[in-house]
Amino acid sequence: MSERLKDALHPAGWTEPRGYLLSLLPIALVFVLVAILAARTSLPQWVISLALLPPFLVLALLTIRRLRDAGWSVWWALLLIVNINIADVDWALLPPLLTGLGYLVKLTPIAIGLVAPSATPRTI
Repeated sequence: MSERLKDALHPAGWTEPRGYLLSLLPIALVFVLVAILAARTSLPQWVISLALLPPFLVLALLTIRRLRDAGWSVWWALLLIVNINIADVDWALLPPLLTGLGYLVKLTPIAIGLVAPSATPRTI
């Protein structure tokens, strides 16, 4: 097995932003397909959650690896699982806007992984 492939598969290897993006695309496709399937069928919520657990774990592990490679604390990845409810008030236009911000907070570690340069350059 080549050294480059070993580095790509090793959990402590390095992930560049482009490689991280290419890894996120199939995961995003799985999330979209499960959402479409859930909308068109009457599957129980636990089945949908169970179907999304493996891609979510892969997303979390990739994000942790990318945050570490970018020199950011891996604790940022906790935002993926913490539910932040920014507004729980029945105002006219604000609930959709502010509750959407709670979901944007969950995407923060992914955004950091996409835009942050690697802390150390690749040596291979």
